[in-house]
Amino acid sequence: MRDIREDLKERIRVEHARREPHQEALKQIDDNIAGLERLLATEESRSNGNGSVAAILPRPAGNLTDYLTKMLKKAPRTLDEMRDAAVAAGYFEGAKESPGRAIHGKLLNPIRAGRVIKDAEGKYHAI
Repeated sequence: MRDIREDLKERIRVEHARREPHQEALKQIDDNIAGLERLLATEESRSNGNGSVAAILPRPAGNLTDYLTKMLKKAPRTLDEMRDAAVAAGYFEGAKESPGRAIHGKLLNPIRAGRVIKDAEGKYHAI
């Protein structure tokens, strides 16, 4: 019988040599995974455990009708301008209703009460 220990040692060296080029790629993949896990942990801590990051954002003060009326007292605005401002203020976080439809609905009572009017250019004014 022949002693194969030297052959086995050589094969081990060959296998180590084959693995070496892949070590850098594996390190990069491991670094990417670690970074993603850190981002996920941050997002999970921000969500307060309920799956929604929006839930931790501050809610706007006051109701939407008051917000719109105050906005119109400062300057006339179109429905689109009011919608964009209300969305930016956080009034529609997680809402199922269309912001434009909600804005129009909230303007109906002030319009009927004569506190808001719409001009020929499509801009709303507070009176």
